[in-house]
Amino acid sequence: MTNAVYPCAQSELYPACNLGWTSCEQHVADFAAFSPRYDAALIALMRTAISAAEDLPDDQARNANTEILRLQLAAKSKLCTDKWQRIKRYTAKAFSEAEQKPKLEEAGSKNYTAASNNNWDKVRALNNSGLAYLTNNQVALELDNNMPTTFIADYTTEKDAFEALHQDFLDSEETSKQGTQGKVEANNRIYNDLIEMCLDGQEIFKGNEAVKAQFVFKDILRLVSGAKAAGIKGLITSASDGVGVPDAQIQLISGIKIAKSDASGRYELKPIASGTYSIEVSAAGYVTQLIEDVVIRVGQVSTLDIILVVA
Repeated sequence: MTNAVYPCAQSELYPACNLGWTSCEQHVADFAAFSPRYDAALIALMRTAISAAEDLPDDQARNANTEILRLQLAAKSKLCTDKWQRIKRYTAKAFSEAEQKPKLEEAGSKNYTAASNNNWDKVRALNNSGLAYLTNNQVALELDNNMPTTFIADYTTEKDAFEALHQDFLDSEETSKQGTQGKVEANNRIYNDLIEMCLDGQEIFKGNEAVKAQFVFKDILRLVSGAKAAGIKGLITSASDGVGVPDAQIQLISGIKIAKSDASGRYELKPIASGTYSIEVSAAGYVTQLIEDVVIRVGQVSTLDIILVVA
């Protein structure tokens, strides 16, 4: 099992990494002089890795599917235990009172209580015992029109449906575990890449404490933690009639964040680490607009209204 090496929340890790690489970009000439590996292509690659790690589903997203299957499984379990209860009624009419207890135990009665409390393994055991019992005692149970001749087929259908759903649930749990590991590993990689660059930055700017602080993780994290609510919002309208433009895409040029305007043309892009950014706004039928030197301040959600010209 891979453990997280980053000393912060995931929500802080991504903006911290982006902020660190933004600082590297601002001083790329100094970094390139220190090591030729530092160039625009490397910075773009790092940002792509950060976006890819952030885009991986988190625990809540992955667990949503498992939880849906859990609820479906509970409902299917209830159908199976209700179906098994009918076996008791057919048995009561088909066998003497002295025979009923051993017959019901043959049908899996000892698994019933646990199965009724959503113990999936016990539900499977109850289903299997019940089907074997029905098959072995079919003649006696169907005698005198007691048990319908279709009951065994119906019971089998519910049993098979439960087993299929149970397998989907188990697969989903396993996928969730693997997904968690994949996201932690991706997060570890971008954190380690950031720290390696920061250590170089500290060496490069060891004579300039102000710049050096931009490459100390705890200082980067402090800025990010104070900027959780920072971002921009506003209204995108058409220059031709002033009406809001829906589904317009607002993207930081660095590719860190993307947002879309709603039906009325309003948008919100957050959280964003404090800094100065270039923003590209595009929409079908309109000229793409580049807005430079957009300043994002710590803890503030700035308003930026945008007017798009029809193409």
